[in-house]
Amino acid sequence: MLRLALFLLVLATATAGERLTVPTPQEAVERMVELAELKPGENVYDLGCGDGRIVINAARRCGVRAVGVDIDPQQVAKSRANVQRAGVGDLVTIVEGDIYQTDFSDADAVFAYLQPDLLNGLIPQLRRMKPGARIVTFDFGIEGAKPSRVERGAFGGRQHCTIYRYDVPWKDDAGTTWDIFTPSP
Repeated sequence: MLRLALFLLVLATATAGERLTVPTPQEAVERMVELAELKPGENVYDLGCGDGRIVINAARRCGVRAVGVDIDPQQVAKSRANVQRAGVGDLVTIVEGDIYQTDFSDADAVFAYLQPDLLNGLIPQLRRMKPGARIVTFDFGIEGAKPSRVERGAFGGRQHCTIYRYDVPWKDDAGTTWDIFTPSP
């Protein structure tokens, strides 16, 4: 019943032309950073960074230069405050802007937890990323792209979560395979 209520809330919000901000569970953030296999000095972007938890975690754990991009001024202010509190201001920059107008061509890794229509709108930019770059998404995959890794599990009390990793250039997915979800114990 709770899942249905959340789905209806997301649907109502999306149809009203607004976007729902849902934080990535911290356990998922940690796993996403691990799956990206970041190396010190790499350039990382979080598109739709929310409160900045991914870029903060990546900078702290891996010593990367990270940029968080969000269009919501309140989220940007929150992210910037979190970056300062975490003491990673020398590695992390938070930008208020449109992810579709953001140049992330220098990215070694990109993170995104975006609704499918927003994520799919980024496909042309993601395809132009340099070879060897990684893309890690949460809950939603890139339409038509075959992930190099898929992990499912429960994170932060949320069941049925999925993390996708794509390596650039990715292989196109012909959509001919079935994907069966088996909940973790």
